[in-house]
Amino acid sequence: MPSPPALVGVAPALLVLVGSLALSREYRRESESSDKARPNAETVIWPSADDEERLHRTALKQEAIEDLLNGRLTLAEAVERFEMLSASPEAQTNMRLSVRGSTDEERALRQVLAFARIRAAQEPKRFDAALARLEAEANLPAAPGDPQSGPRPLPRPPRAE
Repeated sequence: MPSPPALVGVAPALLVLVGSLALSREYRRESESSDKARPNAETVIWPSADDEERLHRTALKQEAIEDLLNGRLTLAEAVERFEMLSASPEAQTNMRLSVRGSTDEERALRQVLAFARIRAAQEPKRFDAALARLEAEANLPAAPGDPQSGPRPLPRPPRAE
């Protein structure tokens, strides 16, 4: 038979195990209940492979903008990266729908500037001068009545009810 001090040492671990078992059973019962009992419950859907690819492309674009604003890339190199990252048919379609421009290169340039504006707005003291230099280098005219030459929002897909 174990000594009383050994039993006292094991008691907390046993309490944790029993408590974990009880909580896991309660959680399973709760998760198996119907959504009718919880009408405001949210459904979490994991990103698909396509979603992961889109997120990866966006992260690479943000990295290119960071390099551009820090002087490690030229504007031409950043535009080239954006064009490469937007080479898939889906990305091309999205770019053509969401960014003004007569060519894909102009649209990529406008998207680079839009990303740069967003990043510069996060740290204006650090990036305002670099952004002004890029805007001057790009030399893109704004559309009539449009003070900035940034992207247009994508059309919203119809809601599934």
